[in-house]
Amino acid sequence: MPNRLRSEGQSDVDHPVSRPQMRSGQVAADGQPATLTASATEGEVSQMHMIAQSRARLDAARSMSELLSAAYQAFEQMLATIRANEDQAGSLFAAFVLAAASAADGRDALLAAPSLPLPLPAAPAPLIIGVGGTSGPASDPAGLESITDIADALADLSQLIAATLARAARHVLNRADQAACTEAARCAEAIWSLLARPGP
Repeated sequence: MPNRLRSEGQSDVDHPVSRPQMRSGQVAADGQPATLTASATEGEVSQMHMIAQSRARLDAARSMSELLSAAYQAFEQMLATIRANEDQAGSLFAAFVLAAASAADGRDALLAAPSLPLPLPAAPAPLIIGVGGTSGPASDPAGLESITDIADALADLSQLIAATLARAARHVLNRADQAACTEAARCAEAIWSLLARPGP
Protein backbone atom coordinates (compact mmCIF):
# COMPACT_ATOMS: atom_id res chain seq x y z
CA MET A 1 0.00 0.00 0.00
CA PRO A 2 1.62 3.30 -1.03
CA ASN A 3 2.44 5.78 1.68
CA ARG A 4 1.25 9.21 0.58
CA LEU A 5 2.92 11.27 3.30
CA ARG A 6 4.42 14.69 2.60
CA SER A 7 6.79 16.60 4.86
CA GLU A 8 5.62 17.24 8.41
CA GLY A 9 4.36 20.66 9.52
CA GLN A 10 1.77 22.31 11.68
CA SER A 11 -1.74 22.51 10.26
CA ASP A 12 -3.20 25.98 10.07
CA VAL A 13 -6.86 26.62 9.35
CA ASP A 14 -6.99 30.31 10.25
CA HIS A 15 -5.88 31.95 7.01
CA PRO A 16 -8.54 33.84 5.03
CA VAL A 17 -9.54 32.12 1.83
CA SER A 18 -11.83 32.82 -1.07
CA ARG A 19 -14.33 30.95 -3.15
CA PRO A 20 -17.03 32.22 -5.49
CA GLN A 21 -19.54 33.84 -3.13
CA MET A 22 -23.05 32.43 -3.45
CA ARG A 23 -25.62 33.30 -0.83
CA SER A 24 -28.21 30.85 0.44
CA GLY A 25 -31.34 31.49 2.44
CA GLN A 26 -34.43 33.45 1.41
CA VAL A 27 -35.84 32.91 -2.08
CA ALA A 28 -35.22 35.94 -4.22
CA ALA A 29 -38.15 37.77 -5.76
CA ASP A 30 -36.92 37.15 -9.27
CA GLY A 31 -36.24 33.44 -8.90
CA GLN A 32 -35.21 30.53 -6.75
CA PRO A 33 -31.65 29.39 -6.00
CA ALA A 34 -30.54 26.00 -7.19
CA THR A 35 -31.50 23.39 -4.63
CA LEU A 36 -30.57 19.81 -3.98
CA THR A 37 -32.96 17.15 -2.77
CA ALA A 38 -32.07 13.72 -1.48
CA SER A 39 -34.19 10.82 -2.64
CA ALA A 40 -36.95 10.07 -0.14
CA THR A 41 -36.34 6.34 -0.05
CA GLU A 42 -37.07 4.52 3.19
CA GLY A 43 -34.30 4.75 5.79
CA GLU A 44 -32.39 7.46 3.94
CA VAL A 45 -31.18 10.47 5.89
CA SER A 46 -30.30 13.91 4.64
CA GLN A 47 -26.80 14.92 3.64
CA MET A 48 -26.71 17.46 6.45
CA HIS A 49 -27.56 14.75 8.96
CA MET A 50 -24.75 12.54 7.64
CA ILE A 51 -22.29 15.41 7.93
CA ALA A 52 -23.54 16.12 11.46
CA GLN A 53 -22.97 12.47 12.36
CA SER A 54 -19.38 12.76 11.14
CA ARG A 55 -18.86 15.78 13.40
CA ALA A 56 -20.40 13.93 16.34
CA ARG A 57 -18.07 10.95 15.87
CA LEU A 58 -15.04 13.25 15.87
CA ASP A 59 -16.24 15.07 18.98
CA ALA A 60 -16.91 11.78 20.78
CA ALA A 61 -13.52 10.18 19.99
CA ARG A 62 -11.55 9.53 23.17
CA SER A 63 -8.66 7.40 21.93
CA MET A 64 -6.27 7.59 19.00
CA SER A 65 -7.93 4.63 17.29
CA GLU A 66 -11.39 6.20 17.71
CA LEU A 67 -10.15 9.52 16.38
CA LEU A 68 -8.51 7.96 13.32
CA SER A 69 -11.60 5.88 12.58
CA ALA A 70 -13.86 8.94 12.92
CA ALA A 71 -11.60 11.03 10.69
CA TYR A 72 -11.43 8.26 8.09
CA GLN A 73 -15.24 8.06 8.03
CA ALA A 74 -15.50 11.85 7.82
CA PHE A 75 -13.23 11.97 4.76
CA GLU A 76 -15.31 9.20 3.18
CA GLN A 77 -18.52 11.12 3.90
CA MET A 78 -17.12 14.33 2.46
CA LEU A 79 -15.98 12.51 -0.66
CA ALA A 80 -19.41 10.90 -1.16
CA THR A 81 -21.21 14.21 -0.61
CA ILE A 82 -18.92 16.17 -2.94
CA ARG A 83 -19.21 13.61 -5.72
CA ALA A 84 -22.99 13.51 -5.40
CA ASN A 85 -23.23 17.30 -5.76
CA GLU A 86 -20.36 18.40 -7.98
CA ASP A 87 -22.37 18.28 -11.23
CA GLN A 88 -24.89 20.74 -9.75
CA ALA A 89 -22.27 22.94 -8.11
CA GLY A 90 -22.36 25.71 -10.71
CA SER A 91 -19.57 28.22 -10.11
CA LEU A 92 -18.29 25.97 -7.29
CA PHE A 93 -17.71 23.03 -9.65
CA ALA A 94 -13.92 23.43 -9.78
CA ALA A 95 -13.73 23.86 -6.01
CA PHE A 96 -15.80 20.70 -5.52
CA VAL A 97 -13.59 18.67 -7.88
CA LEU A 98 -10.41 19.79 -6.12
CA ALA A 99 -11.99 19.24 -2.72
CA ALA A 100 -12.91 15.67 -3.73
CA ALA A 101 -9.27 14.98 -4.59
CA SER A 102 -8.15 16.34 -1.22
CA ALA A 103 -10.79 14.26 0.59
CA ALA A 104 -9.51 11.11 -1.12
CA ASP A 105 -5.91 12.05 -0.29
CA GLY A 106 -6.78 12.69 3.35
CA ARG A 107 -8.57 9.35 3.63
CA ASP A 108 -5.63 7.55 2.04
CA ALA A 109 -3.10 9.34 4.26
CA LEU A 110 -4.78 7.82 7.31
CA LEU A 111 -4.21 4.32 5.93
CA ALA A 112 -0.56 4.73 6.92
CA ALA A 113 -1.47 5.20 10.59
CA PRO A 114 -0.72 2.04 12.61
CA SER A 115 -3.44 2.96 15.11
CA LEU A 116 -6.22 3.04 12.49
CA PRO A 117 -8.40 0.10 13.56
CA LEU A 118 -9.25 -2.71 11.16
CA PRO A 119 -11.50 -3.60 9.49
CA LEU A 120 -11.91 -0.16 7.94
CA PRO A 121 -15.26 1.57 8.40
CA ALA A 122 -17.70 0.88 5.58
CA ALA A 123 -17.96 3.55 2.91
CA PRO A 124 -21.20 5.57 2.98
CA ALA A 125 -23.92 4.57 0.53
CA PRO A 126 -23.96 6.62 -2.69
CA LEU A 127 -26.20 9.67 -2.47
CA ILE A 128 -28.86 10.26 -5.11
CA ILE A 129 -29.41 13.96 -5.66
CA GLY A 130 -32.00 15.82 -7.67
CA VAL A 131 -31.90 19.51 -8.55
CA GLY A 132 -34.81 21.80 -7.82
CA GLY A 133 -37.00 19.16 -6.20
CA THR A 134 -39.31 19.85 -3.30
CA SER A 135 -39.61 16.51 -1.54
CA GLY A 136 -37.12 15.13 0.95
CA PRO A 137 -36.70 12.44 3.59
CA ALA A 138 -38.49 12.68 6.92
CA SER A 139 -35.29 13.85 8.63
CA ASP A 140 -35.14 16.87 6.29
CA PRO A 141 -38.55 18.57 6.68
CA ALA A 142 -37.62 21.50 4.45
CA GLY A 143 -36.71 19.03 1.70
CA LEU A 144 -34.18 21.45 0.28
CA GLU A 145 -30.41 21.67 0.55
CA SER A 146 -28.66 24.37 -1.46
CA ILE A 147 -25.17 24.05 -2.87
CA THR A 148 -24.00 26.83 -0.56
CA ASP A 149 -25.50 25.06 2.47
CA ILE A 150 -23.62 21.89 1.54
CA ALA A 151 -20.37 23.77 0.84
CA ASP A 152 -20.67 25.52 4.21
CA ALA A 153 -21.28 22.23 6.03
CA LEU A 154 -18.34 20.55 4.31
CA ALA A 155 -16.08 23.52 5.08
CA ASP A 156 -17.06 23.38 8.75
CA LEU A 157 -16.46 19.62 8.90
CA SER A 158 -13.09 19.89 7.18
CA GLN A 159 -12.02 22.62 9.60
CA LEU A 160 -12.91 20.36 12.53
CA ILE A 161 -10.98 17.45 10.98
CA ALA A 162 -7.92 19.65 10.38
CA ALA A 163 -7.89 21.03 13.92
CA THR A 164 -8.52 17.63 15.53
CA LEU A 165 -5.84 15.80 13.55
CA ALA A 166 -3.29 18.60 13.95
CA ARG A 167 -3.82 18.51 17.70
CA ALA A 168 -3.48 14.72 17.74
CA ALA A 169 -0.25 14.93 15.72
CA ARG A 170 1.29 17.18 18.37
CA HIS A 171 0.60 14.70 21.16
CA VAL A 172 0.77 11.18 19.70
CA LEU A 173 4.00 9.28 20.38
CA ASN A 174 4.01 6.96 17.37
CA ARG A 175 5.80 8.78 14.55
CA ALA A 176 3.86 6.99 11.81
CA ASP A 177 0.57 8.03 13.44
CA GLN A 178 1.95 11.55 13.78
CA ALA A 179 2.92 11.76 10.11
CA ALA A 180 -0.43 10.34 8.95
CA CYS A 181 -2.35 12.84 11.10
CA THR A 182 -0.24 15.73 9.86
CA GLU A 183 -0.77 14.84 6.22
CA ALA A 184 -4.50 14.20 6.61
CA ALA A 185 -4.87 17.51 8.49
CA ARG A 186 -3.26 19.31 5.55
CA CYS A 187 -5.72 17.68 3.18
CA ALA A 188 -8.64 18.75 5.37
CA GLU A 189 -7.22 22.27 5.51
CA ALA A 190 -7.09 22.29 1.70
CA ILE A 191 -10.80 21.37 1.55
CA TRP A 192 -11.61 24.20 3.94
CA SER A 193 -9.63 26.68 1.87
CA LEU A 194 -11.58 25.64 -1.23
CA LEU A 195 -15.09 25.65 0.24
CA ALA A 196 -15.10 28.22 3.07
CA ARG A 197 -16.79 31.52 2.38
CA PRO A 198 -14.52 34.56 2.11
CA GLY A 199 -14.29 36.64 5.24
CA PRO A 200 -15.85 40.10 5.62
